[in-house]
Amino acid sequence: MQNSLFIAVLFFSFHATATAKPPEFLAIEKVKPAAMLLGKIGKAVITVKTIAPYHVQSNPASEPNLIATTLIIEKTDGLEPKEAVYPAGKPYRLLNSTKDISVYEGTFEIELPVQATSLMKPNRYELSGRLRFQACDEKKCYFPTSVPVTIPVQVYK
Repeated sequence: MQNSLFIAVLFFSFHATATAKPPEFLAIEKVKPAAMLLGKIGKAVITVKTIAPYHVQSNPASEPNLIATTLIIEKTDGLEPKEAVYPAGKPYRLLNSTKDISVYEGTFEIELPVQATSLMKPNRYELSGRLRFQACDEKKCYFPTSVPVTIPVQVYK
Protein backbone atom coordinates (compact mmCIF):
# COMPACT_ATOMS: atom_id res chain seq x y z
CA MET A 1 0.00 0.00 0.00
CA GLN A 2 2.76 2.46 0.92
CA ASN A 3 4.62 1.65 -2.30
CA SER A 4 1.47 2.35 -4.34
CA LEU A 5 0.94 5.64 -2.55
CA PHE A 6 4.59 6.63 -3.09
CA ILE A 7 4.37 5.81 -6.81
CA ALA A 8 1.12 7.79 -7.17
CA VAL A 9 2.62 10.84 -5.43
CA LEU A 10 5.76 10.56 -7.56
CA PHE A 11 3.71 10.29 -10.77
CA PHE A 12 1.51 13.30 -10.00
CA SER A 13 4.41 15.48 -8.90
CA PHE A 14 6.33 14.57 -12.09
CA HIS A 15 3.22 15.19 -14.19
CA ALA A 16 2.69 18.62 -12.59
CA THR A 17 6.35 19.50 -13.18
CA ALA A 18 6.34 18.25 -16.77
CA THR A 19 3.20 20.20 -17.68
CA ALA A 20 4.07 23.41 -15.82
CA LYS A 21 3.87 26.38 -18.17
CA PRO A 22 7.19 28.18 -18.62
CA PRO A 23 7.23 31.88 -17.73
CA GLU A 24 6.24 34.40 -20.39
CA PHE A 25 9.25 36.56 -21.12
CA LEU A 26 7.92 38.79 -23.89
CA ALA A 27 5.03 39.43 -26.25
CA ILE A 28 4.76 40.55 -29.85
CA GLU A 29 2.61 43.66 -29.37
CA LYS A 30 1.99 44.52 -33.02
CA VAL A 31 3.37 44.07 -36.50
CA LYS A 32 3.25 46.92 -39.02
CA PRO A 33 2.91 45.28 -42.45
CA ALA A 34 5.51 45.73 -45.16
CA ALA A 35 4.05 47.48 -48.22
CA MET A 36 5.92 47.88 -51.48
CA LEU A 37 5.70 48.18 -55.25
CA LEU A 38 6.80 45.24 -57.39
CA GLY A 39 10.60 45.01 -57.41
CA LYS A 40 10.94 47.52 -54.57
CA ILE A 41 11.69 47.27 -50.85
CA GLY A 42 9.16 47.87 -48.08
CA LYS A 43 9.67 47.73 -44.32
CA ALA A 44 7.80 45.79 -41.65
CA VAL A 45 8.10 46.88 -38.02
CA ILE A 46 7.74 44.33 -35.22
CA THR A 47 6.95 45.86 -31.81
CA VAL A 48 8.06 43.65 -28.92
CA LYS A 49 7.45 44.15 -25.21
CA THR A 50 9.34 42.32 -22.48
CA ILE A 51 7.31 41.26 -19.47
CA ALA A 52 8.66 42.45 -16.11
CA PRO A 53 10.90 41.40 -14.42
CA TYR A 54 12.58 40.03 -17.56
CA HIS A 55 14.86 41.53 -20.18
CA VAL A 56 16.32 39.92 -23.32
CA GLN A 57 19.79 40.07 -24.83
CA SER A 58 20.31 42.75 -27.46
CA ASN A 59 21.57 42.17 -31.00
CA PRO A 60 24.48 41.97 -31.04
CA ALA A 61 24.80 40.32 -27.64
CA SER A 62 27.44 41.88 -25.41
CA GLU A 63 29.14 38.59 -24.46
CA PRO A 64 29.95 35.50 -26.58
CA ASN A 65 28.10 33.20 -24.15
CA LEU A 66 24.86 35.22 -24.42
CA ILE A 67 22.30 34.61 -27.18
CA ALA A 68 21.34 37.67 -29.23
CA THR A 69 17.68 38.41 -29.97
CA THR A 70 17.26 37.35 -33.59
CA LEU A 71 14.39 37.51 -36.08
CA ILE A 72 14.41 34.34 -38.21
CA ILE A 73 12.17 34.43 -41.30
CA GLU A 74 11.26 31.41 -43.44
CA LYS A 75 11.96 31.65 -47.18
CA THR A 76 8.99 32.51 -49.37
CA ASP A 77 9.09 32.51 -53.18
CA GLY A 78 9.07 36.03 -54.55
CA LEU A 79 9.58 37.78 -51.21
CA GLU A 80 13.12 38.43 -50.08
CA PRO A 81 13.54 39.43 -46.42
CA LYS A 82 16.69 41.52 -45.99
CA GLU A 83 18.79 41.81 -42.84
CA ALA A 84 16.74 42.87 -39.81
CA VAL A 85 17.61 46.16 -38.14
CA TYR A 86 17.79 45.96 -34.35
CA PRO A 87 17.73 48.87 -31.92
CA ALA A 88 20.65 49.73 -29.67
CA GLY A 89 20.53 47.89 -26.36
CA LYS A 90 20.43 49.46 -22.92
CA PRO A 91 23.09 48.79 -20.27
CA TYR A 92 21.97 46.40 -17.52
CA ARG A 93 23.87 44.98 -14.58
CA LEU A 94 22.92 41.59 -13.16
CA LEU A 95 22.83 41.22 -9.39
CA ASN A 96 26.36 40.56 -8.03
CA SER A 97 27.95 41.36 -11.40
CA THR A 98 30.72 43.88 -11.98
CA LYS A 99 29.99 44.42 -15.67
CA ASP A 100 27.03 45.78 -17.66
CA ILE A 101 25.46 43.78 -20.48
CA SER A 102 23.43 45.16 -23.39
CA VAL A 103 19.72 44.27 -23.24
CA TYR A 104 16.24 45.14 -24.47
CA GLU A 105 13.80 45.92 -21.70
CA GLY A 106 10.26 47.25 -22.01
CA THR A 107 9.10 48.01 -25.55
CA PHE A 108 11.42 47.89 -28.57
CA GLU A 109 11.08 47.66 -32.36
CA ILE A 110 12.78 45.49 -34.96
CA GLU A 111 12.64 46.62 -38.58
CA LEU A 112 12.57 44.08 -41.41
CA PRO A 113 13.15 45.31 -44.97
CA VAL A 114 11.38 43.07 -47.52
CA GLN A 115 11.72 43.10 -51.30
CA ALA A 116 9.06 41.84 -53.68
CA THR A 117 10.62 40.41 -56.82
CA SER A 118 9.21 41.42 -60.20
CA LEU A 119 7.77 37.89 -60.48
CA MET A 120 5.23 38.60 -57.72
CA LYS A 121 1.64 39.58 -58.42
CA PRO A 122 0.03 42.46 -56.57
CA ASN A 123 -1.64 40.84 -53.59
CA ARG A 124 -1.46 40.27 -49.84
CA TYR A 125 1.07 37.78 -48.53
CA GLU A 126 2.48 36.64 -45.20
CA LEU A 127 5.98 35.89 -44.04
CA SER A 128 6.31 33.42 -41.19
CA GLY A 129 9.13 33.17 -38.74
CA ARG A 130 10.14 33.34 -35.14
CA LEU A 131 11.83 35.68 -32.74
CA ARG A 132 14.61 33.83 -30.92
CA PHE A 133 15.86 35.29 -27.66
CA GLN A 134 17.48 34.64 -24.30
CA ALA A 135 15.64 36.16 -21.35
CA CYS A 136 17.12 36.97 -17.96
CA ASP A 137 15.95 38.42 -14.68
CA GLU A 138 18.21 40.19 -12.18
CA LYS A 139 19.66 36.90 -10.92
CA LYS A 140 19.93 34.48 -13.83
CA CYS A 141 19.53 33.87 -17.54
CA TYR A 142 17.16 31.25 -18.96
CA PHE A 143 17.58 28.83 -21.85
CA PRO A 144 17.04 30.44 -25.27
CA THR A 145 13.52 30.13 -26.63
CA SER A 146 11.41 31.65 -29.41
CA VAL A 147 7.94 32.93 -30.24
CA PRO A 148 6.21 32.77 -33.63
CA VAL A 149 5.94 35.89 -35.77
CA THR A 150 3.68 36.47 -38.78
CA ILE A 151 4.41 39.49 -40.96
CA PRO A 152 1.75 40.74 -43.38
CA VAL A 153 3.09 41.94 -46.74
CA GLN A 154 1.18 44.00 -49.33
CA VAL A 155 2.55 44.15 -52.87
CA TYR A 156 1.25 46.86 -55.22
CA LYS A 157 1.68 47.30 -58.97
